[in-house]
Amino acid sequence: MAGPEVAAQVPTAGASGRMVVLGRLLGVFGVRGELRLQSYTSPPGAVLEYSALHAATPRGGWQPFRFSGARRQGEFWLVSIEGVGDRDAAAAWALREVAVPRSVLPPPGPGEYYLDDLPGLEAVTVAGKALGRVSHLVDTPAHPVMVVLGVSASADGKPRETWVPVVRQHVRGVDLDAGRVTVDWEEE
Repeated sequence: MAGPEVAAQVPTAGASGRMVVLGRLLGVFGVRGELRLQSYTSPPGAVLEYSALHAATPRGGWQPFRFSGARRQGEFWLVSIEGVGDRDAAAAWALREVAVPRSVLPPPGPGEYYLDDLPGLEAVTVAGKALGRVSHLVDTPAHPVMVVLGVSASADGKPRETWVPVVRQHVRGVDLDAGRVTVDWEEE
């Protein structure tokens, strides 16, 4: 079974019990209650294979649901949700993230890690200098980028941001048990 995007060839260990976002329900399509789904998985259709799907709720929780149908349309999927049969009912599901519990994802292979595992890790250089903690990732057209909030402050007193491309050349090791990612990058 395929899963969310996995980066390869980097040492790794560990896992946790949180929700992992696999995509996003966008707007309603047509009058029969279909929604456009943007998949973050690789391959994109892998999001449809999970049975433990949850949608984000407006109050910050997660609501279990199932797809009752899906078809490809360009870069998106048109999906139907069980129990949702018209446009008005589907509108309540628009703009919600789709996730699964981390525990249902297959373990990453040797030298692989899930991109979702990077936020919260301490970032250190190959020379052992602490850069800070990975705050979040930014998806760019070329590749994902880790945003590291630095241990040192910028001129305005805010934590310094260092943006590190998540590519093999710069991400040299991920140790989830130690809570650390080793990067070949210097503070900017």
